[in-house]
Amino acid sequence: MLCPIHLPGAIAHLRGTDQLTVETGTVAALECAYAVHPAPKDLLTDETGIFCEHVLCFHKTATSSTNTRWLPNLSTLLGQGDSLLIMQAVSGG
Repeated sequence: MLCPIHLPGAIAHLRGTDQLTVETGTVAALECAYAVHPAPKDLLTDETGIFCEHVLCFHKTATSSTNTRWLPNLSTLLGQGDSLLIMQAVSGG
């Protein structure tokens, strides 16, 4: 199934698009995306491949959104019409 992955503004600007679409059936869609589009991985993850502290990823369904950090693992199945939304926190002061 096709899964759209919505990218945060800074990465969308660098890539020239605000969305990647990959063929996958689980929330691990980002691993599929990195295989085809490796550039965002360095901007989103640390050296161990885990999302940086300031990056959030949400599994969006027709009725809800769940932070992927709260899921037991990334093998959670995607339903028809589901997507992933990546957000980067902005801080300063």
